Amino acid sequence: MTASPHPAFDHQRAPDWEAFYKSFKKPGFVHGYEIVNKLGGGVFGVVYKARKESIGKAYAIKFLKVEDPSVRKEVLGELDGVSLFAQVDHPNLVSIEDKGVVEGIPYIVMGYAGDETLKSRIEGGGLSEQDALSLFVQVARGVQALHDHSLVHFDLKPANVFLKGDVARVGDYGLSKLITETAMSLTTGRGTPYYMAPEMLRRRGDHRSDIYSLGVILYECLTGGVPFTGDSEWEVLKGHEERSVEFPASVTPFHRALIERMLTKDPDGRIASVAEVLAALRSPEDLAVAPAGNWASKPAAPVTGHDQESWWPWVGILFAAWVVIRRPRPSGLLLLGAIAAVAWALWAFASRRKRAPPQSQRSASRTLWGWIAAGVVLLFLFGSLLAFGGLRSEGPEPTDRAREPIRPVDIHRGR
Repeated sequence: MTASPHPAFDHQRAPDWEAFYKSFKKPGFVHGYEIVNKLGGGVFGVVYKARKESIGKAYAIKFLKVEDPSVRKEVLGELDGVSLFAQVDHPNLVSIEDKGVVEGIPYIVMGYAGDETLKSRIEGGGLSEQDALSLFVQVARGVQALHDHSLVHFDLKPANVFLKGDVARVGDYGLSKLITETAMSLTTGRGTPYYMAPEMLRRRGDHRSDIYSLGVILYECLTGGVPFTGDSEWEVLKGHEERSVEFPASVTPFHRALIERMLTKDPDGRIASVAEVLAALRSPEDLAVAPAGNWASKPAAPVTGHDQESWWPWVGILFAAWVVIRRPRPSGLLLLGAIAAVAWALWAFASRRKRAPPQSQRSASRTLWGWIAAGVVLLFLFGSLLAFGGLRSEGPEPTDRAREPIRPVDIHRGR
C-alpha cells in the first residue's frame, strides 16, 4: 500500500509496522519520495533519509510511533495542525515540508539537516567550550523563533539538534501532544526525562519549560553530562523537582549562575524568555570572559516564589505610616526616624534592583519610581505636620476666659 499526498488520517486504524518494514524501501511507498537509509530512531518514532523524486533534494521523514489508541487520536488530530509550525522559517530550525500517513503510520517530512546531532558531537568529546556555546546560541535562537510564534517545542534535547558543520538546527517540534501524553505515562517505560521541566508532570508546561530544557542542554554542552541522573525515571524526576544542581570546577561563575536561573524549579522564578538568555550570553565572541559586573557572574540566590528580602522595605514604610496615623504631632526625634525609615526602604529596593538581571531592571525601575513617589508623598506629609505643629505652638494657648463671648454694654445704664 502506498501513501497518497495528503490522505485523511484514519484514527481507528492501528499502525502496521510489519507491513511498513516489508515495503518502506519500495518506490512510491511514500508518495513522491524515495527512502534512502535510516538516520535514527527513538521514543517517538524512526527517521529515514529520503530523496524527493521530482527534484532529487534530500529530506528526512519521521514515522511516528503512537501505539496507545487514545493518544493516537489526539496526536493525529494535532498533526492536522502541524502547518502552524511549517510557517516558521528560521535558519536554526529544521523546516517542516509535508505530512501524511502510510500503513496506518503518520509521518512528517522535514528538511534534511545532516546526519550528525549535538548529542553525538558531545559524546564524541571533540567540543570545545567556545564551540559548545556557539552551537547553544544557535539552538536558543531557533527556540526563540518558535516562541515568537506562540509555539512550544516540549522535547528539547541534544538528540533533536541537527548539525551540518558549525550550523545547528532544532528539529522534532510540532508534536507536543505526543510528548506531553508520553511524559504523563512514564510507567510505560518510554524515555528517561533528563531534560524535562518539573512542571511537565503536573501538565502545566509552557514556553518556560523549553527554557528549563535549554538550561539542561547548556549544562551538558559545558560539562559533557546531564545535571540529574538516577537508576530509574522517577529518580531522575525527583532530582529535577528537589535536588540542587552541582557543577564541576570547569564551569565559570558566569555560566553557573545562568544555568541555575534557567533550572529554577518554580517556573515563575525562572528566566522569563529565551531573549533574556541570549541577552545574558551576549554573543559567542564575548563568552570567553564573563563581562564585568554582569548579573550572571554573581551566584544566583535561591528562588522560593518571592524575593526573600522583599518584606524588609515594607517595615520602613509601615513604621512611617504608623507615625502619621498614631502621632499627629510627632516629636522631632520620632519624625526623623520615620523619614530615615522611608529613605532606608528606598535604598534597600534600589540595591536589589542592581542585582537583578538586565532584562528585569526595566520593570524594576518602574516599581522603584512608584516607591520614590510614595516616599515623596510621605515626606510631604511629614513636613506638613511639622510645619503645622510649629505654627500652632507659637504663642500661649487661649484661656477659657478669652473664649467667652463679649457681652454688650448698655451705655445708658448708670446715668
